[in-house]
Formats: sequence, structure tokens, C-alpha cells
Amino acid sequence: MKSPCYIIVIILTLFFFSCKREVNRDDANRLKKLDMALISDPYRVRDSLDKIKVAALDEANSAYYWLLSAVTNERCGVVEKEDSMIIISEKHFKDRKDYMNFCRSVLYKGVIRYNQYKQDTLTATFFSNVGNLMLRYRVNDPATKATLYKYLGKLKRANGEFANAAEYLRKSRQLSEEINDSLEVRRLDLELFYVNLAQKDYSQALANIAHYIDSDTTNPLKAYELNEAISQFFIEREEFDIAIVYLRNMLEMSGRIGKGVIDRSQLYHRISLYYRNKNMLDTAIGYSRRSLAALNGNASTNGHVYYNYIAGLYEAKGDLTNAIYNYKKAYESHKYTYSNYTSKNVSRIESLYETSIKEADLQNERNNRKYFTLLGITIIGVLTSITLLLRKRVKNFRDESHLAKKEIRKAENEVSKMKFVNELNEMSIGLLNQLMRSVSIEADRNRAGASDTADRLVQCISQTKKSSKERIAEIVQNNFISDYPNLQYLSNLTDFEKVVFVLLDNGYSIREVAALLDRTQSCISGEKSKIKEKILSRQDLPFDPKVMFSIFN
Repeated sequence: MKSPCYIIVIILTLFFFSCKREVNRDDANRLKKLDMALISDPYRVRDSLDKIKVAALDEANSAYYWLLSAVTNERCGVVEKEDSMIIISEKHFKDRKDYMNFCRSVLYKGVIRYNQYKQDTLTATFFSNVGNLMLRYRVNDPATKATLYKYLGKLKRANGEFANAAEYLRKSRQLSEEINDSLEVRRLDLELFYVNLAQKDYSQALANIAHYIDSDTTNPLKAYELNEAISQFFIEREEFDIAIVYLRNMLEMSGRIGKGVIDRSQLYHRISLYYRNKNMLDTAIGYSRRSLAALNGNASTNGHVYYNYIAGLYEAKGDLTNAIYNYKKAYESHKYTYSNYTSKNVSRIESLYETSIKEADLQNERNNRKYFTLLGITIIGVLTSITLLLRKRVKNFRDESHLAKKEIRKAENEVSKMKFVNELNEMSIGLLNQLMRSVSIEADRNRAGASDTADRLVQCISQTKKSSKERIAEIVQNNFISDYPNLQYLSNLTDFEKVVFVLLDNGYSIREVAALLDRTQSCISGEKSKIKEKILSRQDLPFDPKVMFSIFN
């Protein structure tokens, strides 16, 4: 029997979900491997993440992807200022009670906030709350704790709390060393260098920068960071002639580093400050104009500062026309920068709100899809169970009906046999009574005269045999045609042979037939042979007698 359609639907549905789960499992394993490689090779991880199609990921893997993206950008030095995606990750991990990744999501949301508002007191409070969350959920991941301590140290340094900054940064460095995170160790040495430099602890600052020099500085960005640190060292010691050399090296290196990574306008501005301190106003104005030229297409918010600065230089030089012009540009830049900044913030919040709404709608759609899918599978399962149960019940009913019919046919055969045997027995009893009456009459006659006794007894016996044949013929005519229809094809058998045939064909033995018909066994055996010969002599039978009749077995 062909499988019903609903079974095919169930198989296809289960196959689809099995394949989908397999794909999701493969995506999760791939992201897990990238997560494990973040410490050893974050740049390769970033390249791998860029090749993943986020739209094809399910909800869980999508949340994991955006978390890894935020972590990778921070480790690769990419300044990220958009937190809408990491908020989605944060919500997902909190709902799933994955507290490890929930704390990581909150932490890197704080990193993005730090990139926007370094000296905001709310940012410091935010990182403190991250620490409390890690304690509450017992998150002891060393890499996460090291990142938290690093940003607490950077915040303290930005706020002038150098002793606390150094303590946090040393904790972060120790944890990074424990997990062999050489990239973070090098960066923390640089952070500690700036803290020690601010504290005027020049020997310790040089010790930290020495660790940095010992690391691989063939990378242009690393070499740039080293020159910047050394230039800052000499600026703090007011050795400007040496500092300007490193600043010019930085300006040259910035061209070999990716576009947009280094703020060249700020570099020109710092060089201009050096020449202003040496009272070389023309040179200072030249570098300041380069600083303003580098602002074109730059997203820096310091344009108004640079315009105000060059206006001061023109004013000091006595060039009031250019001074007024640049003061006006400073005002316009300030107005544009902060109105644009406010507008971007509004757009960012609106985008975040729309994203959250879309995510909520998407989640509802996913939940509805899961609900209806499960409902459909449940209904199909119930219908399948009911159908299988009904099929089983119908099969049992058919089997029982078939068995009952067999029993009925068997009973009918037995009844037919019993009826036939009963009629034979009645015949024998009737003939016996008739014989006894005849013998009794002859006995009475014998008392009167015994001359004809033998002839009369013989006549009584002959009469009894005749009556027996007539009774057998009557039985055959009345019962055999309806109960044994195949006898109509055996017209060459005598009535007596038909009786013997029926008894033998119904399973009676020769001995039993002989007893029923009051014949000897040899007589019945001879009749059986004659019957078989007569049946086989018929060429017009519509069936094979050897198959049809058990007398041949």
C-alpha cells in the first residue's frame, strides 16, 4: 500500500527542520571557533566575520555575530560608535540567560559609549555596573575582566585620577599576560606609559615604552604609536626640538596607514603649536592652514577649535582681516558641528528605536512561525495517530470477520455432514425395524407351517435391501444437489457410490463409512477404487478432480 500524503508531509517537515538545525549548528560552531581565535589572531577573525552573510543567520547566531564583531573591532583598534546591533545581542543573551555573553555585550556597549563620551560620568558609572553584573552572575572570564579593567583605567586617566588608572591598567596587564594576549599587553604598556608620563615618573614611563619597543614594530600602525609616545615624552619634558622630529615622522607614516585611521589635521595642529611656542608665527600659520585643509571630508568635531586657533595667530600677527574671517568660520563650524552632532544623535536614537521595533516584530513573527509549525506538526501527528489506530481497528475487524466466516463455513460443513449421517442412521434404524417386523411375522408363520420359511426370509431381506436403495436414492435426490453441487458433474456414479464418495470426501475413513452403511471395509475400499476410476474417466469436468476432491489425497 502506498504511503499516505500526510506521512510524506511529516517526513519532509522533519527533514527540513533537521537540515535547518544542522545549518544553525554549523554556524554556531564556526562562530565559536572564531571566538576562540580572538586573542591569538583578531585580524584574521575580522576578515572571516566580513565574509559571513548575517541575513542568513538565525536569531541566536546573529546575536553572537554582532557581539564578536564588537569585540573584534575593539581588538583591531577600530573605533566603533554605533551601538544598535550590540543592544540586540545584549537583549538576546539576557533573555536566553547566557550570562557570560550578556556581560560581554554590556561591556562592549560600554566601550562604544566610551568612544563617544570619554569624560562623561555616566560612562564611568556604566563600567562600574558591568563589574557588578559580572560579580552577580559569577563571570570570571579573564579576557572580559582584562578589558573591563583597561577601560576603567582609561577613564580614570581621562579624569586625571592617575594612581587609580595605573592600578586598573596593571590588573588588566596581569590578566592579559596570564592568557598570553601579547597584543593587549603591548597596548597596556602604552597606556601605562601615558599615565606615568602624566605623573612625571619618567623612568617608569621609559620602562613601559621599552617593553613596547621590544615588541614587533614593523607594522606601520605600531611604529606610528611608538613615535607618538616618544614625541609626547619629549613634549612633557619640554624638549620640543626633539618632539617635532617624531611628530614629522608621524606625519610621514600617516600616509602609509589606511585612509581615515590617522587624524592628519590634528598632527598639523600639534606641529603648529610647536612653532607658535617658538614664536615662529608664519610657520605656525602655514601648518595651521594645512590642518584646516585636512579637515575636508573629515568627521572631526575640532574644526571650530582649529579656526579659532588660526584666528588667534592672525590676530597676534596683526592681520585683523584674516583674524575676523577665521573667527566667523570658527563660529559657523561650532554651530554646524554641534547642530550636526545633535541631529546625528537624534537620527541614531530614531534608528535604534526603529531597529528595536523591527526586531520585536521579527521576534513575534519567529514566535508565530514556531507556534503554527508546532501546531501543524501536532495536528498532523494526532491525525496520523487516529488514522493508524482506525486502520488497525479496521484490519482487526476484517481479520475477525474473515475468521468468523471460516468458522461459519466449517460449522455449515459439519452440520451438513451431521445431517447426512443422521439421515443414514435414520435409514438404518427404519430398515432395521422393518426387518425385525418382517422376521417376527415370519416367525409367527413358522409356527403354523415351516415349509416356506427360508424363501420368505430371503424375500424379507431382499425387500429390506430394496428399501435401502430407495432410501439412499431419496437422500441423494433431496440433499446432494444443494449441499454438494459438484455431484451434478458426476452423473456416471450410482446413488450408493455418490453416498460413499460424499462420506469419503468429507474426511470419513473407510472403516467409519463401512460402519455407517453396514458394509464390510473391503466393500467400501472397492467402491472407492471404482468411484475414482469413474471420476477420472470423465473428460468434460470444468475442474481438476485431483485438486478439487480430497478422495484422491
